Amino acid sequence: MTHTSDKSAVRLRGLSAGYARHTVLHEVTVEVPRAKVTAVVGPNGSGKSTLLGVLAGVITPAAGVVEIGTRRPAFVVQHCAVPTGLPITVWETVAMGRWAHRGAWQRLSKEDKALVGAALERTGITDLASRRLSSLSGGQRQRALLAQAFAQESDLLLLDEPDAGLDSQSRRDIAAAISHAQANGVTVIHVTHDLGEASRADHCLLLQNGRLAAEGDPQTVLQHLRAERMPA
Repeated sequence: MTHTSDKSAVRLRGLSAGYARHTVLHEVTVEVPRAKVTAVVGPNGSGKSTLLGVLAGVITPAAGVVEIGTRRPAFVVQHCAVPTGLPITVWETVAMGRWAHRGAWQRLSKEDKALVGAALERTGITDLASRRLSSLSGGQRQRALLAQAFAQESDLLLLDEPDAGLDSQSRRDIAAAISHAQANGVTVIHVTHDLGEASRADHCLLLQNGRLAAEGDPQTVLQHLRAERMPA
């Protein structure tokens, strides 16, 4: 994996990827601007989550070139993807974000603990630190997972529908946390079905049938998507 330019945090050239013998993404070529928010939109099954999986390093590309300007992207899955019976607290969940730096069995330093505390504060869940993750609402669990990502101190944040199924206040809290990350130089790539949220991004990618259908200014890309949805 090679480095990107100063203006691009991610560059894909001819990317194809999928699962087993099923190819989901087909020859995707795109550049993601550094220190900006990029929204990824498109119908179900269009390859949005597969794209994030490739960037996170959990899916191996079948073909093409992937250039990422960081070694440790922070990947935030949907809260419903985390087993509800995990016997861990919120603090322990967020502290796992330091494993990339310390290892799973190393004791956290004072600096690590301070970073965990700062991540909890940034996502507004300091008062939930001692609670079991399983006892939280969906919005609270999602913020705990986001705090875990912040604790990694990565400059590339990947989010797979972080506000799906959440109440309006939780959606606003997560949107504010994303804006705060971007304002501090973090590149954010998030998959969303919320076109209003996508319209507030700096950059937008539209995937359809595993191919890049449009990219660029969100208003232009979303207009293209709306036109595709309109009956003939």
